[in-house]
Amino acid sequence: AEAEYRTKAEWAYLQLRRWIQSGELEPGDRLDQEVLAGRLKISRVPLRQALVKLQADGLVVGRPHAGATVAPLSLADAEDIYAARAALEPMLTEAAVVCCTDGPVRELEELISLQRKALDQGDRRSFLELDRKFHERLYGEAGYPTSLDLVQRLRDLSDRYVAAYQGDARRSPATPVEH
Repeated sequence: AEAEYRTKAEWAYLQLRRWIQSGELEPGDRLDQEVLAGRLKISRVPLRQALVKLQADGLVVGRPHAGATVAPLSLADAEDIYAARAALEPMLTEAAVVCCTDGPVRELEELISLQRKALDQGDRRSFLELDRKFHERLYGEAGYPTSLDLVQRLRDLSDRYVAAYQGDARRSPATPVEH
């Protein structure tokens, strides 16, 4: 449970984003406002606010008179997202390594250990959350907040691709070793 206060629109946004990124809401799925409002137990006003934000994030596509759908996955989008990440993430890693002290290194090692445990327990959702925390913690040491914000937005877009990639049981165990 999150301790910080969230509006209904913020909560709906986070929940819908989680469902989209995990694949529970699949690319192309129609987002029926009445159904979603009922499922989330909120009115349609905060739901619409959440959908507008998801559209701005590139996770939802809105069409006049046709409603909203989950944005499709495409090879071209994946290449674009990963090209941008490939440019920014090594820069942030390099800067972080120069600045990183023993405290953050221990935290990163603990996150890797928790990732291994999540894999051993077959808990993919926790694994993906821990992977995200690992990278945010590492990149946070770089001291480049604008670049960190950009990478976080790119990761939001790529989480659906990551979840599909991690769904390959042969692949998941390699990630903590790579870290």
